[in-house]
Amino acid sequence: MTEIAEAQKIYFGAGVADMVYSGATRVWPSFLPTDYSGCKIWMDASKLTGANDSSVTLWPNLADVSTSLVTDGSYPTLRTNALNGKNVVRQTGGVSRYRHSAPTGVDKDYTLFIVARKWSTAKPGRVFSSDYAAGTSNNLYGWWGSQCDCAHNSGAGWLLPAPTVGHDLDWRLYSGDGSSAQLPSRLFTNGVLIRTGSAMGDVGFANTLLLGGWNTSDRLEESDNEYAEVVMYNRRLADAERVVVEGYLRTKWGTPKWTPSELGANLLGWFDAKDQVAVAVSGQKASQWHNKAGTALTLIQTNAAYQPTYYGGQLMSFGEGVNFVAANAPTEFDMIVVAEPGVNTNWRTLMRGGTTSHHVIIETGTFRVGTYNAGFFPAGPLTWGYVTKMLYARFARIVGPPNIRLGTGPVEMSMSGGPFYSTGTTLDYLDVPFLSFGAYQGPPPSQGFGGINEIIYVTYNTPDASRLKLEGYLQQRWGAVLRNELPDAHPYKLTPP
Repeated sequence: MTEIAEAQKIYFGAGVADMVYSGATRVWPSFLPTDYSGCKIWMDASKLTGANDSSVTLWPNLADVSTSLVTDGSYPTLRTNALNGKNVVRQTGGVSRYRHSAPTGVDKDYTLFIVARKWSTAKPGRVFSSDYAAGTSNNLYGWWGSQCDCAHNSGAGWLLPAPTVGHDLDWRLYSGDGSSAQLPSRLFTNGVLIRTGSAMGDVGFANTLLLGGWNTSDRLEESDNEYAEVVMYNRRLADAERVVVEGYLRTKWGTPKWTPSELGANLLGWFDAKDQVAVAVSGQKASQWHNKAGTALTLIQTNAAYQPTYYGGQLMSFGEGVNFVAANAPTEFDMIVVAEPGVNTNWRTLMRGGTTSHHVIIETGTFRVGTYNAGFFPAGPLTWGYVTKMLYARFARIVGPPNIRLGTGPVEMSMSGGPFYSTGTTLDYLDVPFLSFGAYQGPPPSQGFGGINEIIYVTYNTPDASRLKLEGYLQQRWGAVLRNELPDAHPYKLTPP
């Protein structure tokens, strides 16, 4: 029988209870943010009700309704069952945001917690910030511009080490604190300390708060954000208290698992068919597959006749006559893809360079997979029939003359966590940055590869530890269509990284 302390929801008749008491003692839930003194902001999207995409006309501050944040512009909207079966609030940069209407009661001493994400990387900006227009406070936590995992305050500047981590569309649990005493400001992600400020006192939040943007007088640095829960205290919590609040949020909204975004600057490109907001689509035709890595690599098709078919949340389908045009592809890289080749009597090309090379291609008339470089070079005994599989490949290049090779060898491929096989050929330096994705460019495009679920590009010859995590991440993410063919010795065969 489930103990009440473990329950996610408790119903009283047809309604969902907020709390359960035994006499005067609350027995469920075991912890609430207001159990600790100094809680001034507590905004919990799971408490909101309404239809999907309905306007959130009021998001009350559960800690103090007199200081509830107000909307600035159009109303944000509700997304139902969006995270761990709970509702979240979506705001659109330049259209809607939340800001303080009265002093929040949080100034130089604070602890903050955020469960949020950017739902689009098209608009670089802030997710959680003080209001710079109200004074000298320029504090931000989590996101800034096209970066994440960063924090800044007016007293200490950028918390260090200052990262260049591209923003993405992942949910994050950030916490942070500051103090008027000679204590460093800190930023945590999922409870792990990642950035620390100088020993100088923090200027603080100056009794202000903006969810999206930089200041209230000018609509600057706004972005497209979603919020699950926001909590702020007017004191620096003891570490033991902070851990309790982080645990409460982690249990409630789901423990963040490893994702490719953890690779930071080593993540060169990331295209995910499961994430529907990452695809620009009209009907079922996709004009762009947005890069969740935040790098310059793009996949776009402006010609409607050549646009691939998108099956929302499942795959991008490249039949005959369709492709994406790639731009700003890396000059050397590793690649891992989950895909199912299409039934085609022609060659099937995943990527093609500017002259003669096809990075990954399945031979016409057979299931052999390899590289085409003025001739077909198979990757050892590897074959790829009409079934969803995971392929990892490495592409170095030759820079010539005098033909100085970057990397350590020719194109290599591995299937489903197995051994690497060399194709015996190294692509010319002009061909490694691919120009066509999903097919041979034509025109018209041909050699359509088939259905692609997810494809990730990382730095060339990525260490084995990161490669294993990528394989484990994709295996767990696409387990419904991807047979578990990882070797028994693989560390993530049964559990995700």
